[in-house]
Amino acid sequence: MRKEPFMEPEIKEQAAPQAEERIAPQAAREQESEEVAVAAEATDRTPLIIGVAAAVAVVVLVVVLACCGVFGGSSDEQSDESGSTAAVSTDSKSSSSEDEKEDKSNEQTAEQGDKSATEQTNQEQSTDSASTDQAAAGSSAAGSSTSGSASGGSSSSSSGGSSSGGSSSGGSGGGGSSGGSTPSQPDTKTITVSVQIDGSRAGSQDCASMSTKKVELEENATVFDALLACGVTYSGSGEYVSAINGLAEKQCGALSGWKYKVNGEYPNMSCGKYVLSGGETIIWKYVLDPNE
Repeated sequence: MRKEPFMEPEIKEQAAPQAEERIAPQAAREQESEEVAVAAEATDRTPLIIGVAAAVAVVVLVVVLACCGVFGGSSDEQSDESGSTAAVSTDSKSSSSEDEKEDKSNEQTAEQGDKSATEQTNQEQSTDSASTDQAAAGSSAAGSSTSGSASGGSSSSSSGGSSSGGSSSGGSGGGGSSGGSTPSQPDTKTITVSVQIDGSRAGSQDCASMSTKKVELEENATVFDALLACGVTYSGSGEYVSAINGLAEKQCGALSGWKYKVNGEYPNMSCGKYVLSGGETIIWKYVLDPNE
């Protein structure tokens, strides 16, 4: 039996182009559908993108406006602060100028018061001197008139007789006493006290001892005044005498120094405060210990 040649490869070769022809339109359609879907999807996303962009623009606008408001407010505040600072500085300057004016006016018032007080004092002094001059002139005039009347009496009495002459001489004597009178001075009262300086406790260093000496002082004098009236040299004051006639405190020990007693007793006050009445006996004694 005759067998025909095997044709299957040719059939496959012929079927392949046909299959490819069928597949190509389908792929094109699928590609077109995909492009349509992508375009539709892009079309669907366009409003969303536009909305997002609008929202972003709104946000940016709000932020810009907010920033402008903040900066504008801060600038206003700064201008207000600068204005208030300028006002405060102006007020301080005005107050300082007013204070300076007040100080100057007070100084001028004080100077005027001092000048007026000085002028018043000068006027009083001139008035006192004028009154004194007037009093002196009055007394001299009184003396002249008295002497003149006395001389007139003597001349008239000389023509009348010897008895009249005696009366004129008496009148003349009275006139002379009146013309030579001077204002009486108030008597200054004095007191007498005894002062002794005893430096025997200093031993060989004693250079201050003085025997009892009576001194005359004015009324209300103190023990310190009595010491000065003796003519001694000293160091210190009325509160405390530290040395007499070269013999000083602490010269014969750390506690050595001068003490004074009145009528045998040590007063509990400084020598410049003890007022004497007269007749007291004062002894300045150099001691080696204040408890002696």
